[in-house]
Amino acid sequence: GTESKARLIRAGAYLDLGKAKHATADAKRLLKTDVNNAQAQKLLRDIERRAMQRKRTDKKLAKDVCRWVKTATDVTANGGGAPVSDDSNGGNGPPRVSSATNSPFYNNLLF
Repeated sequence: GTESKARLIRAGAYLDLGKAKHATADAKRLLKTDVNNAQAQKLLRDIERRAMQRKRTDKKLAKDVCRWVKTATDVTANGGGAPVSDDSNGGNGPPRVSSATNSPFYNNLLF
């Protein structure tokens, strides 16, 4: 009825706002009263899909940050300079550094 439709709309709004817990709670509450509600079932699948996407993105970002920190630590330990690129030495060990990119801006980012 009207309450079901309102709960579904609110769950979708929560999801769009990034509040997956609230969206999930509304969708599950709706399914308690109407087990066969296709829209609520689809919404739960969408919530799960977005959670998996976010997890993959977060994992990739965490790996990137770790790599950046390692590169910055290696660069600092070697006396400064910025890495040329991640593949500057054919993928064998940390990237080589180039003193040409040693700038106050870059150095301020490290400290």
